[in-house]
Amino acid sequence: MEQSRASRDGEVLPGPEPEGGRLHGPDEGSPILADRRWLAAIDDAYGARACRVAAAGLEVPGYAVRNIRGQRMFYGLPDSLSQQPVERIGDFLDAIRAPLRSVGFTQAWIDTGNAMSPAGLRRRVRISPVIDLRPGTEAIWRGFRDKVRNTIRKAERSAFVISDDIRHVDAFHALYASAMDEKGAAIRSRAFFGALLERFGAQAMLKTAWKDGLIRGGVLILRNGSGASYPYGAADTEGKRVGITSLLLWRAIDELCALGVPNLDLGPSAPGGGTYRFKIHLGGVPRERYFVDVLSRVSDAPAVPTAEARAPASRGKLERMLVRMPARLRIAFRILLGRFDRIL
Repeated sequence: MEQSRASRDGEVLPGPEPEGGRLHGPDEGSPILADRRWLAAIDDAYGARACRVAAAGLEVPGYAVRNIRGQRMFYGLPDSLSQQPVERIGDFLDAIRAPLRSVGFTQAWIDTGNAMSPAGLRRRVRISPVIDLRPGTEAIWRGFRDKVRNTIRKAERSAFVISDDIRHVDAFHALYASAMDEKGAAIRSRAFFGALLERFGAQAMLKTAWKDGLIRGGVLILRNGSGASYPYGAADTEGKRVGITSLLLWRAIDELCALGVPNLDLGPSAPGGGTYRFKIHLGGVPRERYFVDVLSRVSDAPAVPTAEARAPASRGKLERMLVRMPARLRIAFRILLGRFDRIL
């Protein structure tokens, strides 16, 4: 990571980019999850949120949001410090605490890049299976379990039409929104999906599967020179029945290997869950990312080994209210909730 011009005392700076140069083009030198085009898409869809914290010659780009209680929170992009030694990270975290508080943040989550995060800070662990693409398509196929290969073959025989047309983003977003509603989760907006496709341009991949004129599944994948990320995917009942997501991801893997992309991050999932097992069976190797809230000092704070913090009781009451709404109104409300708390 290039060094910031910020003082050693720490600063909170507006915008995702000190020079403004890389934001509109490929951020090839950064890990894919630290690519600043994520922040550009957030700003495009949700208004100006991007900001940076800088100190001790290091910098973490991120974004500001409010949680459902109105508290101001900062989320740094994952992997922003992944190449830094532990001692530099400790100095950085100490230096940014006061500046973050001075501008009204009540929480500030930073990926420390390693398990040796400072004691006494609230911590979360997000586990993402990652596929190593360097061996190439044939080796990856041979490494699949028989069940995975059979699922892909079954999907190939199911007469689904596979499309790479990004103009299907509206249909894909509707499918994704319905899937998130079934899970009782916040939904990212259609504008955000469109902004990601626009910002990543030729390095964005949208694969959708169709049958009988209906979208049955889809995956969105973004890449740069350092790797690829699979942040969003969904399938309907028919798509799940034939394993369409496995086929779509296999097609994506084949293309990414041909492009020389070294890895594919399948996104965080809770260990033991069905989504997590699916990603492991697809060849993902678990990678742990350790996030600390530099503004919350808790003596011997335990790790939270899930993708999200434990939901407050108020969320339970809200969910009970939501399930009584008509589906269209409920999805619209979940999209509104998607503006709060962590976006990436």
